[in-house]
Amino acid sequence: MTAQKSKQQLEQERQVNKKKIEETSRILSETMNSQKATVGQLNALNEQIKTRKDMMSNINKEVVELNVRMGELEDIIEGMEGDLVQLKKEYGEMAHTAYKSQLSQNNLVFLFSAETFHDFVLRLEYMRQYSKARKNQMEMISLVKKTLEDQREEIEEAKQEKDQLLVAQMGEFQELENLQKKQKTVLAELKTRGRKLNKELKDRKKADEKLGNLIADVIRTELAKKSSAKKAAVKKADVAFVGADFANFRKKLEWPVASGFVSQGFGKHPHPALKGVVVENPGVDIQTRKQELVRAVHQGVVKTVAYVPGEMNTVVIVQHGDYFTVYAKLESSKVKVGEAVNAKDPIGVVHTDSDGKSELQFQVWKQKEKLNPQVWLRSR
Repeated sequence: MTAQKSKQQLEQERQVNKKKIEETSRILSETMNSQKATVGQLNALNEQIKTRKDMMSNINKEVVELNVRMGELEDIIEGMEGDLVQLKKEYGEMAHTAYKSQLSQNNLVFLFSAETFHDFVLRLEYMRQYSKARKNQMEMISLVKKTLEDQREEIEEAKQEKDQLLVAQMGEFQELENLQKKQKTVLAELKTRGRKLNKELKDRKKADEKLGNLIADVIRTELAKKSSAKKAAVKKADVAFVGADFANFRKKLEWPVASGFVSQGFGKHPHPALKGVVVENPGVDIQTRKQELVRAVHQGVVKTVAYVPGEMNTVVIVQHGDYFTVYAKLESSKVKVGEAVNAKDPIGVVHTDSDGKSELQFQVWKQKEKLNPQVWLRSR
């Protein structure tokens, strides 16, 4: 059974979702500049809707957590109110007993009427203990009163926080409805342009093939160099083994762009607008903002800077020992072949297409094997 998340964890998740919503809102506004519906718009809308649903789910969990906390506080307050009544009753009884015995006025008489010194000592100790008990009782009553005030303040704060969350949840619900209406409109328009979308799919497939051939050539060349180097007993440092610890960074790699979302994951997926059409992605597409800087995910050596006609545009390939990372759909490159790069070093700027979509194609290879990039990138 999954452990219940703490209030702090839920608040942190809400802030993460808030940041994602802000990012996708900016990306969506850029794609909405286009006069026609586009797949980029649909991707951004889908991501916004998903994130808003996550936000609403998160808020609901926070409300539930607050309800539980308020229930606990009410139980504590009820119990402490009962304790306070009992303490006051006990103190009243002690005061009444003291009055009846008139100990407060006849302390000396009570003490010196003792028949023996031992009895005198016992009476003195009794008076001390009795006085201490009354003082403790008063202190306990004051402490319980103060604690009750604190608990009542805390439950009032919890109620106010709950009200704020419910207002936020209503706002998210209204925004979600608006987004779903836009999504429906964009999807309907895209479905009327099936022929154009099919042409875009064919163009993308050709671009993927061209990029795949380029990657295969680069990897084949580098493997041949490595084999020759081994035969010639050349030191590893002479063959571009920078970043050879790449395998140790599974789920730890930096993202190639600072903002954005995965608009299409690795492998086979249903087309977002064409029913029954399946597309296959050799990497991941990350939709981001215009002029977004593309960065190396790990230290390595630049092996290729090339232009691939069609959708892929400028491509940079970086080697990390037995691994290669591919950055396609760049507007321009900031590196040269043979240049060593570190994680987060700029290698280019993302390209924005005629539809206003800014999207990076990112791939990870181990020699001749395509890998799922999302398995390697750290969570964010």
